[in-house]
Amino acid sequence: MVHAKKLFLLGGPPVAGKSYLMDKIHAGGLPGIVKALNLGDPEQLVYARAATLKDIAEPVVERLVLHYDFLGPFVNGKQEYFAQDALGLIADSDEVVFVTLWVPQPVLSKRIHERRVRETIAFMPKLALGKEGFSQQIHKLKRFKMIQDLYDSPERLGLQYAKWLTFCAQYPGRPHHVLVNMKNEETLLPIETWNEIQKDYKHVIRSHRPMATSLVM
Repeated sequence: MVHAKKLFLLGGPPVAGKSYLMDKIHAGGLPGIVKALNLGDPEQLVYARAATLKDIAEPVVERLVLHYDFLGPFVNGKQEYFAQDALGLIADSDEVVFVTLWVPQPVLSKRIHERRVRETIAFMPKLALGKEGFSQQIHKLKRFKMIQDLYDSPERLGLQYAKWLTFCAQYPGRPHHVLVNMKNEETLLPIETWNEIQKDYKHVIRSHRPMATSLVM
């Protein structure tokens, strides 16, 4: 298993923009966030997903960005976030920095709807021609439907974010930041600041609307 001297764990739900963010950083964008996270030279970063960790040839990586969809367990009916190899990587890395990507619920809902439409349109000609991959594509569309239903519920989405933040909190002493993306602008907040904002928001909303849950709305 690969060993990371510094691991950046970028977590977020589907269509939150994890890949787009990394592409932007790799192209030299967001210098303020790169500096705040101490990412170093973006061109020297190694990027991976949990499923591709085994494909990294080097036994030791200086700076590794692990791209993680934290709704994976929800969609796949699993209880744990990571397989043992990824959990081992988190535990054994010299340094770990958690970065959670937060996007407003209406934006996520709109994005996943647009993705479903694109995937369905692309699938129709293949279905008519009887091409291979039918079952895989059906599974993919069902997955998007599950995510769409979740995103349409601010409360359910909020619970998934809360579960992820609870998981990250199991690693005390490891820095954790929330990267807020609103109106195509990114703001990096320490988890402590994010938690205070959540508390203040809930307090204000509860005094006006008792059923409100979180800023994920």
